[in-house]
Amino acid sequence: MNAVNTDRADSDSGSMGRMTEKDFAEWSQSRELVRAEWIDGQVMKMASTSDEHDALQWWCRTLIQVFVESRRLGTVHGPNFQMRLAAQRQRRAPDVLFVATARQKQLRPNYLDGPADLVIEIIAPDSRKRDRRDKFEVYQAAGVKEYWLVDPLDESLDAFTLAGDKYRPMSNLDGTLNSVLLSGLHIRPRWLWPIESRAIITDALNELGVIDAAAPTA
Repeated sequence: MNAVNTDRADSDSGSMGRMTEKDFAEWSQSRELVRAEWIDGQVMKMASTSDEHDALQWWCRTLIQVFVESRRLGTVHGPNFQMRLAAQRQRRAPDVLFVATARQKQLRPNYLDGPADLVIEIIAPDSRKRDRRDKFEVYQAAGVKEYWLVDPLDESLDAFTLAGDKYRPMSNLDGTLNSVLLSGLHIRPRWLWPIESRAIITDALNELGVIDAAAPTA
């Protein structure tokens, strides 16, 4: 039975009560502007994103998406595209998720049935514990191969790769994080901060060899 407090859909973040997974899937699809997750029967609404959170989500998704598409490696989704983790009885909505070509058959119209290959979460003031501990443990157990954490609160970037059944920090050489999963992809914290000198996305993509920022446009 649907026991969620729908009056909270337009209010603050936090628990909205309980709901079956089936009811949650139907309800969340009908409330496109409400970002929520389902955790073992509990519906958790996430706070509205700030300008900076939105800007970082767009920047990171664009970087990953253009890189992936240029090499035909798979597809990129987010931030309202759900990831269904059946064994953990959870439906999460990462800021950015990547699904490799070989696993496209697990994509459904409104969600991914299984773990993404790579997940990026942008940390918000109310999500630090959720992203750094709760989701870290859930994604690790579910088999998400790479987990990136972008933290605008202290201007830091952390990334982890799955080794066996445990996450280990991704290599950080001279301030550069190099993806294990996506060969040739790297990201530099100095591309993101400070805000006033954030790298233009085309400059970052040029460094990755995806585009030629100096080439004349038609």
